[in-house]
Amino acid sequence: NHWLRKTIMKHVLQVKEVANILSMGLNQTYAALNRKEIPAMRIGNAWIIPRETFFSWLNTCNNQVKPEPTPLSIVGD
Repeated sequence: NHWLRKTIMKHVLQVKEVANILSMGLNQTYAALNRKEIPAMRIGNAWIIPRETFFSWLNTCNNQVKPEPTPLSIVGD
């Protein structure tokens, strides 16, 4: 049983780990999971967040974020 749990945990992230990675609070993370904004599945009361799927999704999100344009300064001000 211990071996199985340890093996599963290598492939699955806990909600608190996801919250930490995303710099979010636990309540915000649970809300995002419930809105299906984070790739995961729920089995009973447990959230299953596959590590590989999560990081692929995060990579896709990072590639879609455009940097904020820097405001132009007016010469002579």
